[in-house]
Amino acid sequence: MLLGTLLAGALAAGCNGEEQPQQQAPIARQEQAQEEAIGRPPKVATLDATALEPLGSATRSLVRATLVQGESATEVSLLGDDDAQIILRDDGQNGDERAGDGIFSGFGIVDFDAHRQTQERLLQLKKAGEPTTMVTFDERTVVGEEQLEPLPAEAFVQGQPIPIRLVGLSNGPVTEGLAAKDGTVSINATNYLRSLVITAPGVLNDSTRTWDPCTGAGNPNGVWTFKHLMTEMANQPLTGIAPPTFTEQWLKHWTFNPSINGWSVPARPAITTKLLNSWPRVNNALDLTRSPFKLVAIVNRPDLANPRGGAYGGGEAGERVAAAMADWLA
Repeated sequence: MLLGTLLAGALAAGCNGEEQPQQQAPIARQEQAQEEAIGRPPKVATLDATALEPLGSATRSLVRATLVQGESATEVSLLGDDDAQIILRDDGQNGDERAGDGIFSGFGIVDFDAHRQTQERLLQLKKAGEPTTMVTFDERTVVGEEQLEPLPAEAFVQGQPIPIRLVGLSNGPVTEGLAAKDGTVSINATNYLRSLVITAPGVLNDSTRTWDPCTGAGNPNGVWTFKHLMTEMANQPLTGIAPPTFTEQWLKHWTFNPSINGWSVPARPAITTKLLNSWPRVNNALDLTRSPFKLVAIVNRPDLANPRGGAYGGGEAGERVAAAMADWLA
């Protein structure tokens, strides 16, 4: 079942496909950064593991991390390759060499066999001229790409620190172990544009499931339409709130600076004049069969899963729908 999370507020496009400029209210970036830092894990700069026994698939290791400049924390929480929690601290105890030196340390299990195999696959990809780049993020913002270089075989020595790269989604089919509990310290074995983000025209323009507000083609009641998703979220039999009312109340939240999951989101004051005032109505209620939103992507979000519940566990992971507002009445 598609979960009805819509990434619609920041997207707007004319029916000719051109992106339209968006008005945004000014926001105090320093205050926003402070709000966003509350409740999130610290950003890790480097990570390595020193094997305390012969390297294998479940090797007891000393794991160490440093933080990005400007970050602070009393501990860093990771998940070992045995799915057990690893707590790293900078207190001079339990494997930490010196308190307050900026190096957080703790003991955990690392799968060096998988780590070494990943480096071998990276080397093979590089020799074959295949892409081995990764997308890098600052929080939720893509900030660039970085070239991955495989570790040499001689780096895998018991008793010596072995680097574990802190990377996000890879553009190449590779994988790397030791996953952070609340951060990203692994390469996913995916090409994200082919698996995590579905943008194939045959899917987005499915005439039985979607509707195009620019051309009127498709099914306005289809299961991937804005109308269907808002109807599912309104859940009128349980809440007593009609889907058009639910939709209008939700959209009006964009007229001020709301806080969503701890993130301060800048207001879109033009949403009233450009969207709500122009939206066709029936008996003064929004006509959802003529919703000016077009499906632009279906996004897989396994990162939202409970880490102990498997890749799709915890009840939070699943598909998210991205819809763009079509400026069809302009």
